[in-house]
Amino acid sequence: KERNIYYTINGVGKVDEVFERLCQAIDNSLTKQWMNVVLLGPPGSGKGTQGEIIAKRHALGYIPTGTLLRREIKEGTDIGHRAKPYMEKGEIVPDEIAVKLIERELHLTSKVRGFVFKGFPRTMVQAYILDGMLKKLNSSVTIAIELKVPTLECFKRLTMRAKTDKARTYDKDPELIIHRLEEFEQKTSLVKQYYKNQNKLIKVDGTGDVAEVSDRISEVIDKVARMGR
Repeated sequence: KERNIYYTINGVGKVDEVFERLCQAIDNSLTKQWMNVVLLGPPGSGKGTQGEIIAKRHALGYIPTGTLLRREIKEGTDIGHRAKPYMEKGEIVPDEIAVKLIERELHLTSKVRGFVFKGFPRTMVQAYILDGMLKKLNSSVTIAIELKVPTLECFKRLTMRAKTDKARTYDKDPELIIHRLEEFEQKTSLVKQYYKNQNKLIKVDGTGDVAEVSDRISEVIDKVARMGR
């Protein structure tokens, strides 16, 4: 009752009638429940592809930090000018830049019962601030999903992406790719431990077909939703 996930159901009547009431109660509970997903994983792990799929599948707002920053750079905004030097070198942008962007997106995105955060938080400061921003919405991070992909596979994916129209500036430089992979491990290890300490971190195999990976992620999200975490 304290967590507002306790329901009473009329158990009198035919089995089919009671079962229908039970299903209705479950459906109502799931539609009211917020689901905030932090998607973690190294560059090349497929966060962008999976984040978009998962957000649509579960009717969640999608906040892809990297994509939004690149748009700011293209449009020549203040955030874009400040982020550009870091993005060009494949480095994590300062906390204040990322936080300002996320805060704006949370206010712009409405009529959803949760979000998929891709590329945020990447530092402990960002993790704490995200908690504060969601608390203002009477919500919190529900689950942090880490896509597990071998480093060599990530490197191969990024070098392949360099040959497509989705290429980033840093995809074409092997040294920058290695730098980004190393920086991810250094900067986000504490963030992963933070969510692990809260029993919110779940690792998902990020190898295989896109559909296979998205099904694995959805299975985890559905399970967490049923548990009412």
